Amino acid sequence: MKPSAPCWTRPLIDTGLTDAAGAPLRYTPHDFRRLFITDAVLNELPQHRTSPR
Repeated sequence: MKPSAPCWTRPLIDTGLTDAAGAPLRYTPHDFRRLFITDAVLNELPQHRTSPR
């Protein structure tokens, strides 16, 4: 792991989750935004409130 790696890299590696090729999962900040926004909309947050504008 590079010293400049995001703070979530090590916890994701430690989970042992891998992709189809066996490599550790890799997430970007945008992936987290999609996950949290999807959860919020499914829990009745109006979709227009999730727009970055």
